[in-house]
Amino acid sequence: MPPQMTLETPVGKRIINITAGVAGVVVLIGALAVVALYWRLSSGPVELGWLQPRLEAAINGALRRSGLRVVTSGIILRLGGETRLPTLRLRNVRFLDAAGQVVFNAPLAAVGIDGAGLLRGAVRVRRILLIGPSIRIRRDPGGRFHIGFFAGSGRAAKQEKGRPPPFGKLGGERLWAFIDRNLLAARPGAGFFADIEMLRIRRGRVYLADAMTGIDWRIPDAAITFRRMPWGHALFATGAVHSRGQPWPLELSARFRRATRRVEIDGRIEDVLLSDFTRRVFGITRLARLTVPINAKLALRIAHDGMIEQAAAELSAGSGRIAFPRYMARPLNFDEGLIRLSWEPRDRRLRIHRSSVVINGRMYEMTGHARLEEVAGSAAGPLPPVRLSFDLVQSATGGAARGAIERFHLTARLDAARRRIDVEDMRLRAGAADVRVSGAVREGSDGLALRARGALKNISAQLVRDLWPPKLAPCARDWMTRKVRRAVIDSGDFQVDLPATAIRAALKRERPLPRDKAVLRLRMGEVALKYVKTLPVLRIAAGGVIEVNGGQMRFTARRARTTLPSGATITMRDGVFTLGRLIRKVKPATLGFSTAGDIRHMSEFLDLPPMRVFRRADFDRERLAGQVSGRVRLRYLTECRKKARDLRIAAEGRVRDGVLTGLPGGQKVDGAQLDMRVGGGKLRLTGRARVGGVDSRLDYARPLKPRQPGRLVLRTVLDQRILRQRYGLDVSSWLQGPLPVTLRMKLTKGEKGEARVAVDMSRAALRIPVLDQVYPPRKGTTATARLLVREKELEVRDFVLKGRGIRVAGHAIFAQPGVLRSATLTRFSMNGATRLALGVTVHPKRLDMAAAGQRFDARPLIRQFFKRRRNGGRKVTGIFGRPATVRVNIERVLAMNDVVIRDVRGTIDMKGGAVTGMRLTGRMPSGSDVGLLMRPARGELRRLRIVSGDGGSMLRAANLYGRVHGGRMDFSALLAPDGVRRGLLVMEDFQVRGENRLRLSGRRQAATGPRRVAAQPFSRLVLPFSTDPEFIRIGDALVHGNGLGITANGLIRRRDGALDVGGTIIPAYELNAALGQVPLIGQLLSGGGGNGIVGFAFVLSGSMRRPNITINPVSALAPGVFSKLFSGGQRVNPDGTPIGSRRKKPGAKARTNFSGGR
Repeated sequence: MPPQMTLETPVGKRIINITAGVAGVVVLIGALAVVALYWRLSSGPVELGWLQPRLEAAINGALRRSGLRVVTSGIILRLGGETRLPTLRLRNVRFLDAAGQVVFNAPLAAVGIDGAGLLRGAVRVRRILLIGPSIRIRRDPGGRFHIGFFAGSGRAAKQEKGRPPPFGKLGGERLWAFIDRNLLAARPGAGFFADIEMLRIRRGRVYLADAMTGIDWRIPDAAITFRRMPWGHALFATGAVHSRGQPWPLELSARFRRATRRVEIDGRIEDVLLSDFTRRVFGITRLARLTVPINAKLALRIAHDGMIEQAAAELSAGSGRIAFPRYMARPLNFDEGLIRLSWEPRDRRLRIHRSSVVINGRMYEMTGHARLEEVAGSAAGPLPPVRLSFDLVQSATGGAARGAIERFHLTARLDAARRRIDVEDMRLRAGAADVRVSGAVREGSDGLALRARGALKNISAQLVRDLWPPKLAPCARDWMTRKVRRAVIDSGDFQVDLPATAIRAALKRERPLPRDKAVLRLRMGEVALKYVKTLPVLRIAAGGVIEVNGGQMRFTARRARTTLPSGATITMRDGVFTLGRLIRKVKPATLGFSTAGDIRHMSEFLDLPPMRVFRRADFDRERLAGQVSGRVRLRYLTECRKKARDLRIAAEGRVRDGVLTGLPGGQKVDGAQLDMRVGGGKLRLTGRARVGGVDSRLDYARPLKPRQPGRLVLRTVLDQRILRQRYGLDVSSWLQGPLPVTLRMKLTKGEKGEARVAVDMSRAALRIPVLDQVYPPRKGTTATARLLVREKELEVRDFVLKGRGIRVAGHAIFAQPGVLRSATLTRFSMNGATRLALGVTVHPKRLDMAAAGQRFDARPLIRQFFKRRRNGGRKVTGIFGRPATVRVNIERVLAMNDVVIRDVRGTIDMKGGAVTGMRLTGRMPSGSDVGLLMRPARGELRRLRIVSGDGGSMLRAANLYGRVHGGRMDFSALLAPDGVRRGLLVMEDFQVRGENRLRLSGRRQAATGPRRVAAQPFSRLVLPFSTDPEFIRIGDALVHGNGLGITANGLIRRRDGALDVGGTIIPAYELNAALGQVPLIGQLLSGGGGNGIVGFAFVLSGSMRRPNITINPVSALAPGVFSKLFSGGQRVNPDGTPIGSRRKKPGAKARTNFSGGR
């Protein structure tokens, strides 16, 4: 028996080795082939053109009973996208019917072959996979569906939009005939799907267009599975629908039942916005924009002819927003809801079954329906007119909130063809509130036109805020929303008729609405109004009316009140609030009202922010008191939801019994009847008042800007009594007459500042007590000055008094009204003859004064010496009654008869306005010196002495006698307040020139006629005298020289200068006087007193201006002791004092014999 071969034998081992080697080679070759195939497929698909005819023939054979055939453009082998395994794909597959029309196609396809049939030698297609087809589903205006398949990419499919598909389409009758023949066939196994068990579409692009609703959606990655079932066929599709918003998922299932020959569709969508459905539907988008997320369940049954037999939907709405046109209503907050819908084909009605929604936190029950109207022909357009009836009722379980809308009803007609919405009745109720509206919205080529009218009653402010359309006078609505705190509208009505051009101009160009095209009238109950944020609430009584017309809102109120921060109340009448240019962002607003009451309350109101009238004017309102009646007007710019700005205030009022304190100098205004005005950037008070107790006219103004100067104009008439009683300034000794005064002052903070004063002095007389000069009233005389008011003093600058013949300039400082501190008159010019500079400094108990300058006219002072004093000896009081020292330095002093005394220097002491002492020196025209010394004596008496080397000039200067020339003079007197108590004039070595009026009496005078008397020299004159207000008394005066002596005694009346003087002319005076000196005999014969033994008696009569001398020659025959019997005078004591008493008794009259008078 030959040996057996086993694996362990050498032959067996060799066979194994050979087999292993061959297998390894085969594996290696296979691996290389696989690697080569993957490498090739990684660079792109591989065309298998040789397999295309065989595979198409096999597939068409399998589809023989369906009546369809397949056409491809090639067969490729490529790597799968997910498995990365080689897969066989048909490219550009088209399924054609018997007529050659394309039923559907795809860029790529795959088929599944029945494995069992393949073993029996039969090729049967059981599954078809279409990859990336583009499918368009469209519903035409008639409600018919059309389906089109497109080859190529989605971009190519988009380019085909609006054009017929390139490979035909299924639509209308053909689509439903295909479904009826292939899907709803009564006999199983017939039709296209007789052998096909499943059709799948992967990565399909689906486009849906609805001509009736304007919907245009796309599903870029749809997955569709179509499967044959025992009762028919089923379809299941998923995808994400893309519209203009966020994509939302869609699940759809359809059942094609052979028994009933109907299609049943169930769908589910999630997170879809209603606005995506309604965006292009005119009737809905023009009425409301529903940005509400919806989760919906749909159930649809379609007959075999394509008509909808039954439809139902259940919508679960989430939180969203319902936005109405901005000029119609404000948006609503949609919280949640469950809405049930059903379609009734017989009535063409979409019914809203009892549903519930939560809007603005309130639950409502919603019912209604929408019915499609029958319209013949093509007039219906893509969507026939829809008649809508809708009710929204607040649920009893939802909790009724105060002011909430309880019921809403709407009946309207939507006509998409005419692009028009007609609101037949819209009614809204909330408690007792009721609003009814009707109208229409129409869209034309220019835009939307709105026409509406309505009525309302018992409306609260909250409901107005809820219902007022945001774009219907938006700023008025904003003002009503933010400013009206509490209000009740008793009734109201509105009417709107706005063309599209007006609405567009208002919304885009901010142009005002045409007048009478949008009118709203509200008759108000009680209103609480916060018209400006920082001002107190205005409480308006019932009866007010709000009217919105075109571009303006007007709110009128008959009576209102407001409570100030202090607790005081202001009552307002006839109030009017207006808001202009409503459509613009920035609008002018005005508020006006009348009021009456305490001015402190009105000033407190005007001082509230943002007005701050008195604060901006730097005026303490507590200084003003009284009663006021007037009107206030506020004007400001308001911008919606922003603070008021550019506020301007105007107020006018009449202040009665007003009081104003704190004026410059501490003056007080009372009893005022003033007109108060606030406007033009200032606060102003004008009218009549008592200022410091003086009737005046006041004009007080303050700018409404901090740190800006104010203005005070004060007009009054002052006199000496007012100045003395009210201001403590006694000017009666140097000023007489009324003084119209105008004071203009710039006021800084604290009522300080600079004032300008103008005084009309045309009716006042000015007297200078120091100089004893008087300036009479003259037309055109004025005085001006600048006053600087400081805290404790008043400074007078640039004082100028000017008139005909007078000019005074200087400055002064007052410590307080009426209390002079110092004064300087840099110029004092009067009548062209006086030009001085005067100064005074006030000390607590005395005055320092100075008078200096070029010239001084002393003639009035000299004349006054011989007349009664105009002040009647009244003592000067006040400041100028204090003891004063006057320093004098005058270049020229003009005296009587044009005598000029030069270089007058010295001091003058005064008290009570009277001179109590003098120390003056000067030079006479001849060059000789003159000195004047006055010093006090006992009581009010003063001693005066004048010494001059030119006595004649001094006599001419005093206007006593103008014929004396030269001579030394020594004048002494005891001065009393009413005159010279006792005086003595002594002159030596002088001449009397030009005395040509010395005449002899009787026939000798007539025969000889007048003749000039030569200059008569005299050696000595002794003249004792005294004066009082009535007379100048000459005692036993004696003058002699050059053989002639004259004695005199008598009176000179000061009132008119009348003379009553008698005396003796003594010839050969030296001899006569020598004989008179003989003891005893000489005294008896001459009578003493320097009289001679022989002399001629004379009488001097007439006046100082026209004296008459009468000489009695017979008197020469009588001894000197008897010569006095022939002369006049002799009624004065030898020392010049009155006869009978050294001091004249009050009321006593001197015996006179004035024969010559004037």
